[in-house]
Amino acid sequence: MKKKPTDLEAVAGRVRSARSLVRMSRKDFCEKHGLNQYTVQSWEAGRYLIRQSNLKTFCKALEAEGVHCAPVWLSTGEGGGPKLVEGHRISVPDTVSVSQEDEFLQIEMAAFRSTHKIAKIEVVITRVPDQAMRPFYEEGDYVGGRLLVGEDFRRLNGKNCIVKTSANNSVVRRLCSDGKHIILVPLQPDEEVSIFDTVLSAAEVIWHRRVPQ
Repeated sequence: MKKKPTDLEAVAGRVRSARSLVRMSRKDFCEKHGLNQYTVQSWEAGRYLIRQSNLKTFCKALEAEGVHCAPVWLSTGEGGGPKLVEGHRISVPDTVSVSQEDEFLQIEMAAFRSTHKIAKIEVVITRVPDQAMRPFYEEGDYVGGRLLVGEDFRRLNGKNCIVKTSANNSVVRRLCSDGKHIILVPLQPDEEVSIFDTVLSAAEVIWHRRVPQ
């Protein structure tokens, strides 16, 4: 049942996370910066890995839209994740204060919400409650996704999701389905698999912000 995360999946998640902060559609973003829309879509879907030669080009396009993202983070996950900056082409220091980190985080969350509000898409942002989804997400990280309520969640089969199982409980797990049940799978072997007949809502994680310890 459990599936070990691959480099391809991890990089795809980071590409989605960075690009989700851009305040325009994928199509408009790619057309503006001379990127192939279907190639970027394939990176985000994890169909194939973004080449090293394309990392700087992609990050330069992000920077032009006010999103600072280091190529090494996209490639390996090392260092800080993508950050919104005021204006264009403004570099972000490697080390910032706790108050600055919080300010950047609030700006990013507001941008994530407003970008989807324009498209009339409801989103959810939550903190990861445990260590069950390491190495993708650490406890306390922030994750966000497009909310699905009362729908067929099988479309999210195999995706890392924010899942609301009851009025007072949300978890971050890999969502799977056998056609009858919703199966929530952790990535850590010592955590239990949970099986539900129904859940209240689910959202594929497309935005991730690691909070420095």
